[in-house]
Amino acid sequence: MEKYGVIEIFAGIAGLAQGFQETRKFFIQGLIDIDHSAHDSFKLNFPNVKYLNEDIRKSSPRKLLNQTGNNRPFVVLGCPPCQGLSAAGTRSPWDHRNRFIYEFFNYVDFIRPKVFVLENVPQVLEKAKYKELIDEFAKQKKYQIWSGVLNCALYGLPQTRQRAVVIGYHNSIGLQPKPPAPTHYGDMKIYSYSQRKYLRTDQIETFEKALGWYANIKNQHGRRLKSSEKIFQKYLKLKPLVTLEEALSDLPSLRSGDQRYLTAPQNDYQREMRKGSVDEITEHLSWGHSVQMKKRISKVPEGGVEFAKRTHRGRSRSYFSQAYGRLHRLGLSRTITGNFHNPGCGRFIHYQQNRTLTLREASRLQGFEDWFKFSGWQADKRRIIGNAFPKKLAKTLAFSICNDLFNLAS
Repeated sequence: MEKYGVIEIFAGIAGLAQGFQETRKFFIQGLIDIDHSAHDSFKLNFPNVKYLNEDIRKSSPRKLLNQTGNNRPFVVLGCPPCQGLSAAGTRSPWDHRNRFIYEFFNYVDFIRPKVFVLENVPQVLEKAKYKELIDEFAKQKKYQIWSGVLNCALYGLPQTRQRAVVIGYHNSIGLQPKPPAPTHYGDMKIYSYSQRKYLRTDQIETFEKALGWYANIKNQHGRRLKSSEKIFQKYLKLKPLVTLEEALSDLPSLRSGDQRYLTAPQNDYQREMRKGSVDEITEHLSWGHSVQMKKRISKVPEGGVEFAKRTHRGRSRSYFSQAYGRLHRLGLSRTITGNFHNPGCGRFIHYQQNRTLTLREASRLQGFEDWFKFSGWQADKRRIIGNAFPKKLAKTLAFSICNDLFNLAS
């Protein structure tokens, strides 16, 4: 079967490119990123893939092509740094990282792939200058473009992470791109952190209250749904959302000191995460919280939170509304950031144990299997996990594109 090359810019550990490769229709032709730890982690798992460890501003698309066989890839992927726009940051208009989106389009313009995919935080689609950039790229009549916000929970991840995605098909393809159809939702009961109670998914309000739906920007359908619509009724017939308990319960309790699987996988998500793994579990260690911190954490009930009373360093109260929050076993994770070790930075306390998420738990919530190894200091590992594009969403996105272009069934 013929395979098509994929290049990822701002690759990190290449969650997006890995998802495309796992369709078996694409192969990773090359990667580029300045992050040494991300580069080393990826090479630890895929030593034969060409990875240019350079600052994209000091490199060039020509050099990247030269390093990867001088063949133009079929797909260009990119996840430019988003901290300058993220709700978890100060959203400074002067943050130099905000300009990396322009660099991505410069690479696409030079390489001229048949398909490109850009990922970023939802706020990027609210900024007039970026919306104008995307619209202008479409007006050049080189690519047909779809843009919108995807919620990872609707694609089988136990995390409500929401990402802005821009998909471009070259005009020579003759197709209008579209978002991947959701694979998970189902008719079930889910815990809502905002409501502090269980909600039924057959109520449309669950989108916003349990999934944290980003209602300000168009979703897959370009508008908000209604409970009576046929499309919503189809959602109820999908596979059920994956809860935190389903995602993590087979990992041993840190109190036991065990670093081996003690039980067989109990569901499809656990089986997927353990595929190809050895018996010993890596990166499943506590962060060594102080006695005082453990005491503070122990007072937070499952699904509960300590609310902040003031703003701090330019961040809003909404940023701190999840601080010292405990997850719920029958709920979903909020967005995994690079600070999931710190209970004061979000809802990162384990639903049962008095600690925050381990590296392995966080990587599972991002859709990376237990065999994936990480390189660098602990802070480096946290950063590259938090920055990663969830591989499970990437694979679903890649299959959707395959179905458009090659009629390839998943």
